[in-house]
Amino acid sequence: MTLHTTVVSADLRAISNLCETINSARSLSVYLMIKYSEFTQLINLEIKPDEYDSASSFSADYLITSILSKWKGFKIKGLSTKDVAIDKWKSVEETNRTTNCRLRSQLLHDNGDVTRVLIRARRKIADILGPLPSFKEVSDHCSWSKGATFDLKRGTDLTRKMTSRLTVTNEAAWYARAIVGHDPLWFESLTGIKLDGPCSYILPNDSIVRGNKLTTVPKNSKTDRVICIEPTMNIYVQKGFGSIIRQRLRTWGVNLDDQTKNQQLAAMAAKAGLATVDLSSASDTISRMLVVDLLPIDWTVALAQLRCAETKVGDSWLRQEKFSSMGNGYTFELESLIFFALLSAVTSEVGIVTGK
Repeated sequence: MTLHTTVVSADLRAISNLCETINSARSLSVYLMIKYSEFTQLINLEIKPDEYDSASSFSADYLITSILSKWKGFKIKGLSTKDVAIDKWKSVEETNRTTNCRLRSQLLHDNGDVTRVLIRARRKIADILGPLPSFKEVSDHCSWSKGATFDLKRGTDLTRKMTSRLTVTNEAAWYARAIVGHDPLWFESLTGIKLDGPCSYILPNDSIVRGNKLTTVPKNSKTDRVICIEPTMNIYVQKGFGSIIRQRLRTWGVNLDDQTKNQQLAAMAAKAGLATVDLSSASDTISRMLVVDLLPIDWTVALAQLRCAETKVGDSWLRQEKFSSMGNGYTFELESLIFFALLSAVTSEVGIVTGK
């Protein structure tokens, strides 16, 4: 592959100066790659933590290694960052498929410590979630996404969203019918008919879609980030459930709206010589069977009705092995709930008391 770049010399001069300041073997390598325009090597440069004996030297070299990773000046002939992202997405789906098979078999066979942790996590999640919310509670928490939906572009104004074709999967259609049928103004904007009371809105046949569709957004010089765009009414109701899960997590000390506690704990970890962990494809590796195994059955059914079981990739439809993807309105809250419950279960299993 040949790398073509429209390098702004001032940018690279600043980075070269930074290399001289750090003055390590890695910074010298980066300096020489910039000097001799070896940009293909530069963006593919990797760093291995286990080759370092101090956090300070690693952090300096990590900075200089990754500083250009998201720079838009690099253009690699013959490389499609979109194709790279989609290939990785498919690879993660294969991992999820393997996980689903493993969890199915694990339900039939005791696996010692793992089984005990899963049981503890299941109880924790049940305590946090509590009873399934009523239809009114869900509808009160529903909200519109700022991004694109299956057939609406990003930035579409609210008026058009509420008067356009309401795409929805067949499994979630009853939510759409009920929500619009209980909202006189919304019903009238779609039908021109004034309501005398609640009803069930009849969705046009072309409103029903098979699932979400895959797209990509820029991430770094080597790959894009995959996002699955949900049907309009699916994500509207998904965000309602996401808001409720977020609210119930807050009563257990997990405030997803405030990062102060995370920042304080990260600072404590740094002082203690510890490190935080950034999981690769964290959202995309919440497999279907993991959710089935951990969440109460009524919550699992409700969330499953709103998820997209299939994703349109190009002209093909692929079955989702993950429970919910990036783009789903409750994915962040669901993964946060599961991570919190699993960590709580592990600490309890090894005898560490963490409070509530």
